[in-house]
Amino acid sequence: MDWQRVVATALIGTDRQRPLPPTGDSSLAQWLAQLDWQSPEKALLDAVSALALHRQVGTLPQTTSESLPSGCSLEDWPPCSAETSQHLVRILTQWKALHPLLPELLELMAAAQQRLPEVFLPKLLQTGAAEAAYRDQTLAVVGRRGHWLAQQNPDWAYATFDRCDPLASVHAQTPAVRAVLLQQWRQQDPAAARDVIAARSGEPAKERERLLTTLQTGLSNADEPFLEATLDDRSQPVRQLAADLLAQLPESRLAQRMAERAQACMQLSHTRKKFSLTIVPPQTIPADWTRDGIPHSKKAGKRAEALTQLIGRTPLSAWSEEPAALIAAAQENHWQSALLQGWAKAAVRQNNAAWAEALLDADYAAAKPDLSRTALLAAMPPGHQTAWLMNHRPEPTDARQWLDWLQAASSCAGPWSTDFSQILLNHIQQSDRMPDSYLSYHIQALIAPIAIALPFSFAPTLQTTLGRHPSHPRPAYGDLLEEILSLLKFRQAFHHPFKASS
Repeated sequence: MDWQRVVATALIGTDRQRPLPPTGDSSLAQWLAQLDWQSPEKALLDAVSALALHRQVGTLPQTTSESLPSGCSLEDWPPCSAETSQHLVRILTQWKALHPLLPELLELMAAAQQRLPEVFLPKLLQTGAAEAAYRDQTLAVVGRRGHWLAQQNPDWAYATFDRCDPLASVHAQTPAVRAVLLQQWRQQDPAAARDVIAARSGEPAKERERLLTTLQTGLSNADEPFLEATLDDRSQPVRQLAADLLAQLPESRLAQRMAERAQACMQLSHTRKKFSLTIVPPQTIPADWTRDGIPHSKKAGKRAEALTQLIGRTPLSAWSEEPAALIAAAQENHWQSALLQGWAKAAVRQNNAAWAEALLDADYAAAKPDLSRTALLAAMPPGHQTAWLMNHRPEPTDARQWLDWLQAASSCAGPWSTDFSQILLNHIQQSDRMPDSYLSYHIQALIAPIAIALPFSFAPTLQTTLGRHPSHPRPAYGDLLEEILSLLKFRQAFHHPFKASS
């Protein structure tokens, strides 16, 4: 009796194929022969147990001709303190609520020249492989053992880039890891990384698109000739991505073509006090427009969409008038929404603070705001972001505007000033006029960004506010402040060991 026969009998059933006692002189056969084969079901199960154990103890370990890896060199940084390790454990065990705080803690460790204890290395290396947002901070603190460990696992290859030949590693890895390594290479040698991408033109479309995305890192005019040629790629998503990247380069040939088209579609008429716009978008999208990333559409509103795409890819330097004057003229035009949306896209792409602020001012004053304030604020310097929000608070009766303001505020980089923090707290206190869904759903995603940006000195104010409203008619309001305060106190706690050692 062997394993295959036992499995076959179990699949067929003992009523259709009655198992027979084994024959032979082996110790296993002699033991199996002692089973009660008059009860075939029980005997078969006992035989399975014996055979499974016999197969397990009889299995020899695999052998390999590969040599063992060389040992890890000694660390040059000490591990973090036991207190910091406890804070890391808390973040990793309460990942859903606390994961936004991980980069800040890792940055503190790197600034203090402390590394991760060995027990955390597999988890953090895997986290970095899965989430790009944690890679740079993780790499800074994994230490020599972390880099050594990453060499033993292909999934962690992103942590081996500076310890191997870049060209060899890029050609050897899987597509996803290859893109990560190329992105790292772009930070050190943009031209060499671009040459690797150009040399892989025979890859499948999905892979070409993934590799082309890495040009976003260190994008410059030196990439323009390659991207211009990529506009003729056989894959539409690759062509579209190349056009999107070229639109970020105001001196590119694509940007200049867009400027010529935009000026041909728009006529400016000056009078003494103001000027007006005459807009004539094309009835159909020419083929050369499609090549440059403006898609042909059969949907209603295709002319407006084409105009938005055209303006969004035109260098803002192509407009000689002041942003506020152009925006005012656009607001009196039939194509108002398409123009403003296009300029907003251009301001974000080109990181133009003056245009971003002018568009935000106009959007705030509009009866029906239509622009993404969070994206436009990101194009402004941090101090200007909070200053603009402090001067442009919505009426507390408008729930949509209340939430938009809070979302925009939470996107501003910290640490915030005490004045702005107080204004934000006052804004949150107006939540008793908002629908329950806003507190229970929309704001949950904003709790961590707010707690990360608030200064530690604001914790007593939050505590006092909570004490002042022990039985708020909206329990979700108290929960919101409690969660923000809890995260703020936790941040304070994991900063403490580093302040004590400095």
